[in-house]
Amino acid sequence: SLDQSQLDRLFEQQTLKAQGAAYIKAAGNGFNKIAAGGYVLNRSGNGPKLPFENSNLDPSNSNFWNLVV
Repeated sequence: SLDQSQLDRLFEQQTLKAQGAAYIKAAGNGFNKIAAGGYVLNRSGNGPKLPFENSNLDPSNSNFWNLVV
């Protein structure tokens, strides 16, 4: 098991390599609501509804290797 300083060093080494990669994730897929409210945007009448959320609520979105769109 690696301690935090070893993990930090490993992440830095991997990040500074010439090889690049991006994980692109769509924010809000499968999202329905937060707590008691139904957080959806309905542009007009019975048309399609668009769910929304703050993508920073998910800790896996807040790192150097993810691009949330």
